[in-house]
Amino acid sequence: KREEHASWPQNIIFQIATLLYEAWPEHRTIVQRQRDIANTNCCDRLLILSDEGKVIAHLRLEQSKISNCDGASAGIATSIVVNQDKRGQGLGRRLLSLAEKESEHRGWGYLYVEAIPSAIQFYQRCGYLESPNGAENDVPVLRLIDTTAIEILLQKSHNKEKITNKLWMRKRLLERSTRRVSIIPSQLESAAKMNGFSIIKTIESIIWEWEKQIGPSCGLAVLRILSCALNQIPCTTERICIEHDTLIFSASGSTTSTTHHESDSKNCPLLRRAKKLGLTNDGEFFDMGDLARLVNECLGLDVMLLESNRWKSLVQDCIDKGYLCIFAYDRDRNTHLPVFRSGLSAHYALCLGYARAANNNDTKVAAIAIHGVSPHPLIADIDDFYASSDQLRTAKYQTSTKEMLLARRLLILGKRR
Repeated sequence: KREEHASWPQNIIFQIATLLYEAWPEHRTIVQRQRDIANTNCCDRLLILSDEGKVIAHLRLEQSKISNCDGASAGIATSIVVNQDKRGQGLGRRLLSLAEKESEHRGWGYLYVEAIPSAIQFYQRCGYLESPNGAENDVPVLRLIDTTAIEILLQKSHNKEKITNKLWMRKRLLERSTRRVSIIPSQLESAAKMNGFSIIKTIESIIWEWEKQIGPSCGLAVLRILSCALNQIPCTTERICIEHDTLIFSASGSTTSTTHHESDSKNCPLLRRAKKLGLTNDGEFFDMGDLARLVNECLGLDVMLLESNRWKSLVQDCIDKGYLCIFAYDRDRNTHLPVFRSGLSAHYALCLGYARAANNNDTKVAAIAIHGVSPHPLIADIDDFYASSDQLRTAKYQTSTKEMLLARRLLILGKRR
């Protein structure tokens, strides 16, 4: 049932309460459970009924409690139970499949479940993986679902002091969000002026199509923004002086397959391609070199990955000559501005331009950037972005398989004539 204010018949409510009580008698009485069920929307409970109309399986589906600019982006499946006499008949898998379809219908990118040790293999067979958040707290989903940065992939190492015999697991349901917003040049200029800058330089008159990221895929988010603007990005042959910088990786783009690469199509979506190349597990990129290879492979752009301590002059030189830049920094979860968190909120942004104050005595230069969390242009001092990126070298929380290689790196992108 999807009616907003619908309720289950009393006999069904009693059967649900009885089923839940038999599974967890220590939590609440049948009467208390009946009252709770009657006060909740019936569309948040998925049931399987026997041929005789008896409730034999139950799952409660909830939306995550933490929201971001796109609202909560994941579902939580709780109170999953199958009648003891009906177990081993595939009802649990069927119930979970129904929950996943309903979550997709509601536009949720992930579905989370809390697994007891004996159920972990079952969820793994259904495609669920251990949540990177691990055993952060007793109710991890209340803080977990803002899956918008690499941060949650590092929390596991940061919170090992709390141990539980349950494990939060999740399954990605959607690769891309339906939340998209066009960003026109005048919006970039207005955002810069609101921050006190009057001399603004961006890459010609490009209309950017912002897309909300799902999960820890901030790198893929900026690539999708790029992919939608490939036909608008001007070609350039000008060279950038990098004699004072360290060249980590470079590759020429394809001059014959730009049309093939210009969108993240269903035939070759970026996440699927990145997984196939072994560059990521779930959209995260701890090594900017992996992101550079994906740009070159899927978007057909010239790429040059540098490590540099002169971001202010280098970013201006790139924009002036028709190039774009991608960089990583620690993001404040509310303002999105650069902060210092030792890599716990590392995040990618695409630099579209720069801005300066009209006052010649003011040497501050701001980067004009966009990223996958908010459609609002991000304006901040390039020196602040650099300082935030620089401290990523001291990141204390590494994954077991990947070292964080983001600090002081600029990924420069261009399109040949």
